[in-house]
Amino acid sequence: MNSYLRRAFALGGWLLATHAVAQPGTLEGGWIMDVRGAWEGLEPTEAAEQAIAEFDRAVDDPSMRCIAPGLIRTAESRAPIEIVEQDHQVLILHESFNVVRRIHMAGRVEPEWIPSS
Repeated sequence: MNSYLRRAFALGGWLLATHAVAQPGTLEGGWIMDVRGAWEGLEPTEAAEQAIAEFDRAVDDPSMRCIAPGLIRTAESRAPIEIVEQDHQVLILHESFNVVRRIHMAGRVEPEWIPSS
């Protein structure tokens, strides 16, 4: 991609983020991450160290099987997201891999077997 297109996409992302922030009382609009969080200073728990030791990327990483990552993993990339608020749901649309997170707002009762998020 040439530098002109890169600047155009960067400006477009900035405009989207500005648009979203300019709407008080709502998250709706386009967003783009300007900085990533830092992992320095975080100490893994014993359970986390065990999970890391047992992790086999060739088997346990869905992207190695051409399966799109989930929202949490894609949220770490710098690709823009769009948040759409509706009466019955909130949609988080991530540009990478077309990942969609749907949050139902219509008073559904969550199944007991699903952990709260």
